[in-house]
Amino acid sequence: MVSKKIPTWPCRKAGNTKSTVNLIDYEGVRTVIDGISNKLFRQDGTVELLICRWSEKEKLRPTPIFSYDELDSYLLIDQEHTKSSLDITKDGLNLLLDRLDAFPHLGPALPAFAASDIPVHEGKTAFNARCSISTAGNPSFELCILLKYVEPNGNKSDPIPYSVRQELLYQNLDAERKLEAVVLFRASTTLKRRITDEFHGRSDYPGHWTNVPVLAVSTLSSHWAEYCKFLDEGIWKIDKSSTHTNPFLPSLGEANFNTLQATQKYHDLLTRAVHVLQNNIRVLSSLSRESKKRKTLENDMISVSLEYYTVLDAAIEDAKEDLEAFIKHLELIQARLSRITEGIRDSIALRSSHHAAVETQNMRALTTQSIREARTVKAIALVTLIYLPATFVATFLGMNTLEVKNQSRGRLNVAVDPELWIYLALTIPLTLCTLAAWWGWEWWSRRNQKESVGVSWKADGGEV
Repeated sequence: MVSKKIPTWPCRKAGNTKSTVNLIDYEGVRTVIDGISNKLFRQDGTVELLICRWSEKEKLRPTPIFSYDELDSYLLIDQEHTKSSLDITKDGLNLLLDRLDAFPHLGPALPAFAASDIPVHEGKTAFNARCSISTAGNPSFELCILLKYVEPNGNKSDPIPYSVRQELLYQNLDAERKLEAVVLFRASTTLKRRITDEFHGRSDYPGHWTNVPVLAVSTLSSHWAEYCKFLDEGIWKIDKSSTHTNPFLPSLGEANFNTLQATQKYHDLLTRAVHVLQNNIRVLSSLSRESKKRKTLENDMISVSLEYYTVLDAAIEDAKEDLEAFIKHLELIQARLSRITEGIRDSIALRSSHHAAVETQNMRALTTQSIREARTVKAIALVTLIYLPATFVATFLGMNTLEVKNQSRGRLNVAVDPELWIYLALTIPLTLCTLAAWWGWEWWSRRNQKESVGVSWKADGGEV
């Protein structure tokens, strides 16, 4: 497959050794890339090298490479989606970057393309540059830019049809070595189209080092207007539902806790979008400073047309103005969303207070009814207590265990039936057993209640 031994990148070149301390941690860069290689590179092993490169005939298409000599200077390394790896193997990237003699500052930017289920790389940006003039007067420029862009994700089942993604531009132009290398990692669809339209059929592709950065910068604002409109429409729907909410309805109505969760989701999207735009502006500011530095260097050493730098500076200023305008628009949307969220919270609180008041009224009515029933029961109990002695006497005498006779001279003769002891023998033990059972039940209930209170107290961090 590959006609040359796979090198290790990045590695310190023998000719680069200086007396000063080297600030580049080559081993650290290799360790970072090796740690995420299973998420960053293709693992199927079916293709040793898979490069998406530009050609006049095929334009931008992924092509398998079977030889080290087939590595072109202008390459596009693509990525299907955020949850997939780059369309290149680890050996292929090592071969490519070693052949281009890429500086190790490119290494820390590569983990931004590691496969992930969550948007963990949206806050990561990178800008690194190197420029020098050889003793023979030949310029050498190297550039690494990590930018963020937004575009439709094509997933119809996703409620958020847009995704924030990153693209990495690497350039290495060395006049002494006659090297002109441009590598794009996961370029946006708009940038791919612009490159194809701009350089198709031209022999000077890419020409001056500013040409590709101009295209990358000028396409940064693509799809941001549509994304802002999508967020604005979603928040408008939430505002409409909360405006027509009646907090005094017995049901939850239109605005509820699900609506509150939706507002939190939009808050997160807006915050991340503003953060991404601010990061892009910082990178553009760094690129502007680097452009001025290279312009001065080129003017001092070689004859170069200032038109290239004028176009790049204009593209940077236009992009910064567009991105700052989008930031202001998103901040206005975020302020309106904060007001809507506060209104929804107030509606939910008002509804809860209203329901609590209704429940209080219901409890008051139930309490009044309970008091009335208690008074009725009390009256019944009083009547029962009044008639209880008479009832007991009538029942006891009706058992025929006592015989009362009226004798002469006003005396009463009471004869006791010998079977009265059977009644007493059954009644007294049963009464005692009933009282004992009641007392035992009361003791067991109070004990269980104390134990349950003690367990709950320990669970809350207290001591018993």
